[in-house]
Amino acid sequence: MQPLVSVIIPSYNRAHMLPRALKSLFKQSYTNWEALIVDDASTDNTAEVVQQFEAQDSRIHFFKLSKNSGACVARNVGIENAKGEYVTFLDSDDEYFPSKIEKQVQCFATSTIENIGIVSCGREDARDGVVYLKWIPTIRGNIVKNLLQKDRVGANTSFLMVKSELLKKHHILFDPQMPAGQDWDFLVRVCLHAGFDFVPEPLVTIHHHSGERVYTGERSLIAFERQYEKNKQLLLQDTQVHDKFLMKMVSQNYVYGHGDKAINILETRLKNKSLKTTLWTLGIKAFPKYGTMPSKVVYKMLQLLA
Repeated sequence: MQPLVSVIIPSYNRAHMLPRALKSLFKQSYTNWEALIVDDASTDNTAEVVQQFEAQDSRIHFFKLSKNSGACVARNVGIENAKGEYVTFLDSDDEYFPSKIEKQVQCFATSTIENIGIVSCGREDARDGVVYLKWIPTIRGNIVKNLLQKDRVGANTSFLMVKSELLKKHHILFDPQMPAGQDWDFLVRVCLHAGFDFVPEPLVTIHHHSGERVYTGERSLIAFERQYEKNKQLLLQDTQVHDKFLMKMVSQNYVYGHGDKAINILETRLKNKSLKTTLWTLGIKAFPKYGTMPSKVVYKMLQLLA
C-alpha cells in the first residue's frame, strides 16, 4: 500500500491563485495524499474557494486561523495535523508537476543516502505563464556544511518532502520569528538529524508575480542576522564556513543599501582576513552606494572572489 503523503498549503488572500495549486494536486500520478490547506485569516473568498474543492474530494482538509500569523504558523498548524508518513509543502501560488509526489516517495525508497530523512527536487521558474529558468540540485548526503555556507541546495519549501517521524522526534517546526529564509532555517534543523537527497529533474513550477511574497531585501537582512545568532555555535566550529556565511551577509547588505554595515562585517566580524576581504572593503568604500554602473561592475568583480 502507498504511504500517505500530507501536502501542507499555507495561504493568505490567494483565492485567485489557489485553484491552480490544488488542480496540480488532482493531477498527481500518486493518489494517496491528503491536502491540509491552512488559511492565514484571509480577507478574500479563500474559504469559499476551498469549500468547493472540499465538497468534491475528501482528501482536502481546511483550517482557518483566527488571526493573521504568517506562513510559518500556518505551516506548523499543517504539520501538527498531518497524518501522513511523509510531509511535503506547496505554496498557494506555485504548482506541482504530475509526478512530483510519486518520484519523491520513490526516491525515499531507493536512495542510497545514509539515514535519509528529506528529499528535494528541481524547479522551473515562470512569469506570466512563460518558463524562463530551470534548475536542478547537485548536492546530496550530509549537507549541513553546504547550508551553513549558503550553497544553493534546493531549500524552497515547495520542493521538500520530509519524514513525519523525524519532525515529531526532534520537535522541528518552522520558526515564526524568522522574517525570511524560513525554508533554509527549517532545512538546517532537519539536516542536523538526517541525510538529504533529491530527484534530479524539475518537479515544481515557481510562479513569479507582482503580489507580495515573503522574501524582501530588508526582511532578508534581518533574517541573516537571526540565522547567524541561531547557528553561531555551529558556524564557529569551522572558521572557513563561518566567514563564507558572513561574506553572504556582506553581499546582501551592500546590494540592499547598507554599505556601512557591510564594511563593519568585513572589518570586525570575520575570523580570517585576506586579500579578498581587503579588496571587498576597498571596493565598497570606493562605491558605498550600490546601483550606479561603476558600483555594479565592481560588485560583479568582487562576487568572483566571494
